[in-house]
Order: sequence, then C-alpha cells, then structure tokens
Amino acid sequence: MKYRITFLLHLLVLPAFCQQNTTEFAELITMMKQPKPNYVMVVAHRGDWRNFPENSLAAIQSCIDMGVDMVEIDVAFTRDGVPVLMHDKTLDRTTTGKGAVSSKTFAQLKMLRLRDGLGRPTEHEIPTLEEALVLCKGRILVNLDKAENRIPDLYPLLLKTGMIDQVALGSYKAYEEMSSMAGDYLKKINYMPKIKDNSRAISAYLKQFEDSLNFSVLQVRFESETAATVEYLNVGDKYSSWIWVNTITANRSANHHDDRAVTDLDGSYGWLIERGVNMMQTDRPQLLLNYLRQRNLHR
Repeated sequence: MKYRITFLLHLLVLPAFCQQNTTEFAELITMMKQPKPNYVMVVAHRGDWRNFPENSLAAIQSCIDMGVDMVEIDVAFTRDGVPVLMHDKTLDRTTTGKGAVSSKTFAQLKMLRLRDGLGRPTEHEIPTLEEALVLCKGRILVNLDKAENRIPDLYPLLLKTGMIDQVALGSYKAYEEMSSMAGDYLKKINYMPKIKDNSRAISAYLKQFEDSLNFSVLQVRFESETAATVEYLNVGDKYSSWIWVNTITANRSANHHDDRAVTDLDGSYGWLIERGVNMMQTDRPQLLLNYLRQRNLHR
C-alpha cells in the first residue's frame, strides 16, 4: 500500500513539474533573443566532462539535470557524411580507436567506446549530432562548435529536429566570409560573432553583423585586463546582446578563469560579472551555478 501511495503521489506531482520545466525553458528560448536583467547564463564546455566522457549523451544529460542553460558540443563529420560529436580531428585521445574521424565510416565509429577524463575506456558510445539534438530539444540550449564551415550541411538537421531556435553557432570570421560560406542560412540561425585581442577594426567588424543579422550574443576573448577587447564587456545594452566570456583557460579571460574560481570566486566569476559579462562558458558548471544562485543571478 505504501508503495502504491508513493507512486500515485508521483503521478500527481509529475505534470506540475513538467509544466514548470516547460515554462522555464520557454523563457530561456525568449532570453536567447533578448538578455534578461540580473541573470547570468551558464554554458557547459563539452558537457559535464568531469563526471562523464566529454561530448557524450551522459555528459549532456548531467548538464540538463544541473539546470545549465546551454551545452557546448563539438561537431565532426565521418567519411560517409554523418555528423557526430567529437572535439579532436583524431580519435586517439577520447576514444578506444585511432586515426582521423573523417577517415572512418559511422559504422566503424559505433564499434568504439569513449574514454573518460583520465583516459579510461567507458561503455559510452560516440553520439551522432542528431541523437544529441533530440536529447536537448525542449530541455537545454546548444552551442555547436567547429561547425561554422558546415552550416548549409547542418541546417536541414536543425530543421528536422526542430532545433533552429535552440542552437547557436559562432566564429571569428568576418561577415563577408561567413556569408559566402553559409549563404542565406546565416540569417536563419542564431549566429554569434566573436572578437579577440588581435581582432582589427572591431567596431566595423561588429557593425557588419549588426546591420545584417541583429545578433543577440557577442563572444569576447582577452588575454590581459588591458586588452582592447575588454572595453566590449559592457556593450551588452548597446547591442542588446549577451556578453559571452570563456572561463575555461586563463588566456581567454585575463586569468579570471575556472581554476582560479575554486579558491577565489569573486576574483574570477565576480570580476567578470562586475564588468558586464552575463554569459560564461565553463568547465565547472556546478561551481558556477552555485555561485550565481547564491547571488540570485540564476534560476
């Protein structure tokens, strides 16, 4: 009887829980186009790779369970044209196989297993991009990295899975080059321009995108606090865009990065927030989420 009552209570609570999650995600989709005041979006780099193999479905699911806003995954193509999740050009580091991803068929990749962060084989398989998109649909936003050169090839899959509004892509390339590669598809996706220390004529570079795309995310990289790009950390209001900074390594955020945050949260994440950053790609999503929630800057 006790177990039956517990099960019935679960059935009663589940619809309300699902409705709440659906409502929260609908708000997140809206936020992709228009930043929300007093909110910092969390992007998990290659998923929760500290606990699961990077770019695995399990690593993505863990991010969903955590409440991460967006997961960054890497796209590679097999010899027979199947898009899969893989960061490196070769299989050696992250799988039980060897050789270039592009030299293998999808059937060959399915025989391999992913390795964890310590290099140990696991039972996790290399996922296709379609499998990842299906998992993410209605649950978490997606950043496709290493994909800007294949937008025409990827767009039909985004359309098929109903993920156009949920996915973002970006590059340091100028508008003319991106437009030449992607054609009309560039205006149909969520595209984010990126700037870094050696970007020339930044304002002119951004104006081309602003005039053509009305972008809602700007990714900024700076190796030092005196870099020219630092002044663009506070232009979110000007462009009505999220300001994305990578905290995954010291040279992408002038030493205000994840490893520093382990012992100095305010000197890392706090420093960035004070200067206008409201979107961070991290290798420590749970640490960042905890910090933001303590400051009422996340749901």
